[in-house]
Amino acid sequence: MFGTSAMHGTARRIRLPLLLAAMLCLALAAGSAAAATDGKGAPKAGTGTTTAKGNADATPAGTSPALFGEFRYNAPKAEIAALKDAVPAEGEFAGDILLPPADFAGHRWTPRLSFDGDRLVRVSLMARVPALESERLEAVRGHLAKEGYEVLGLVADGKTLDCISRLKIGYATTGDAPAALAKDMAKFLEGRHARITYAWFDTKGLSRENKRTARNLGDFLVLAPAETREAEVTLIPDPGGKEAMLLVDFTYPILDAMRNGQK
Repeated sequence: MFGTSAMHGTARRIRLPLLLAAMLCLALAAGSAAAATDGKGAPKAGTGTTTAKGNADATPAGTSPALFGEFRYNAPKAEIAALKDAVPAEGEFAGDILLPPADFAGHRWTPRLSFDGDRLVRVSLMARVPALESERLEAVRGHLAKEGYEVLGLVADGKTLDCISRLKIGYATTGDAPAALAKDMAKFLEGRHARITYAWFDTKGLSRENKRTARNLGDFLVLAPAETREAEVTLIPDPGGKEAMLLVDFTYPILDAMRNGQK
């Protein structure tokens, strides 16, 4: 493992995400040795319930990989649009499809499915949360970590922190890479931000040798299997600071890059 899997979200305020990073880094201390060696409201969907639970099931041979529950990458849009209670999204989400509430990490979400042409490429889970709530974010962290995901990068207002690069290169001579990364992450997330994204990747399919070889997130994406799933967990606080939008976006970035390269 890279040793970046546990983002303990104990922050009491969405506007203070540096506390999330600090708790994440407590887990880095335990995992770093292995790593070194080896705001708008969610649109309403129908009144039914989406049956997808969002578990990371194994992909059957000869089929497209699962994005979320039974929804698979590259699925035809017409097939999804025909589902009961599926409704077309409007406004900034025009072209997407909204589904009834779905369960993920012990909470209810509004699923939004996005397409490239007529093929499914992204499932977004959307929820509005009070600014003082951290329970849902912590539940997402725990669920993703249990499913074999690790946090490999942070993005705050367009600026990026590459966790792999910092662990493998930036702190090579410090003797305490996790502590150094913890300090950098806290500094990176200081103050208020309009948008913060935690980039979780399912690293179960990456060999131990490749994990040793990857020196940054770019290396990881080159070495990882094409069917490596990413879960982007994004916080978008409202300007007033009372609420925030919490998003969990499931994608296959390598398959997306291959698809775009063929156009």
